[in-house]
Amino acid sequence: MILAQLGADVIKIESLEGDSFRSFGFGFLGWNQQKRSISLDLRSAEGIDLVHQLVQQADIVVENLRPGRTRVLRIDYATLSRLKPRIIYMSVTGFGNRGPIMIGPVSIQFCRRCRA
Repeated sequence: MILAQLGADVIKIESLEGDSFRSFGFGFLGWNQQKRSISLDLRSAEGIDLVHQLVQQADIVVENLRPGRTRVLRIDYATLSRLKPRIIYMSVTGFGNRGPIMIGPVSIQFCRRCRA
């Protein structure tokens, strides 16, 4: 959000179902202001090819998938840095990249329980 507010061209890649946090209404709009978005099927070769094309034009990649998922999808740092060696890659996970709950998804229901 801050990078977009500072003038960066931010493209958010969502699943074909869309971001589950869209139901947060104005909160979602606030977090995603000035971002462009595209829905892709990251399980398809075409979806991954489009991600790879976008990365070749990007400076920074920020991903928030479960640990290990980017490697399966071929959008991990090792793969993307071969496409663009100067890429800056940041990973943000719900529960970190180590420990017993690291692969757990952060869902809307989980967030609502935490806020209650």
